[in-house]
Amino acid sequence: MNSTKKQPGFWTYFAITMTIVAGMLSSNLKADTTPASSFNVEVIGSGKPVILIPGLLSDARVWRQTALYQQQIDTIARATLEFNADSRHFIMLDQPDWLTQRIAAALKD
Repeated sequence: MNSTKKQPGFWTYFAITMTIVAGMLSSNLKADTTPASSFNVEVIGSGKPVILIPGLLSDARVWRQTALYQQQIDTIARATLEFNADSRHFIMLDQPDWLTQRIAAALKD
């Protein structure tokens, strides 16, 4: 009976190394201990009021870009701003049905 053990391979050492590095890096991270305000209002631009509510794990920074886009179209009559979070760079390829529905709805008006 052959009792030779197989030596650990590259991926074993890689996994051990990454675990050690991750442990060292995570010890440097600290939780934000500043108390959060229960409600905060930030006004960007002018025009029709729009309420943007960030998701559970996000804050107001996710909506700042949206507010800047809205500010650009506020001067255009009958313009609306719509976002599709499931799309990437080319919405016409990523979400063609969603885009077609929005265009058809806009043309009806």
